[in-house]
Amino acid sequence: MSGLYVSFPDELSPVDRVAHQLHTELYTAHRLVSRVHIMGDVAVLLVEGMLVVYGHSSLWHWWSGEIEQNGRWMYHTAPIANAGASARLITARFTELIAAQPHEVGRR
Repeated sequence: MSGLYVSFPDELSPVDRVAHQLHTELYTAHRLVSRVHIMGDVAVLLVEGMLVVYGHSSLWHWWSGEIEQNGRWMYHTAPIANAGASARLITARFTELIAAQPHEVGRR
């Protein structure tokens, strides 16, 4: 199956395990391909080469597309413990990104 993170879940660290779960949920439920990178206790997923999602502690984070008046980026979050809910929210943001692309630019 294309895009799946190949590993043995029983041998993963806790952060790798939750990243693997989200990666798998994004692909199986939403057909979104992601790449997983683990840096210490932080997991980073690059979804379809367009959306960066990072997780640490108990939350996944990704840019909402909005910027506060003071110039700070605003982020959406989702619970790491619920891969299904997180994948749905991430997919919604990814869909917004695709819709904002010029017509001739799109998903592969």
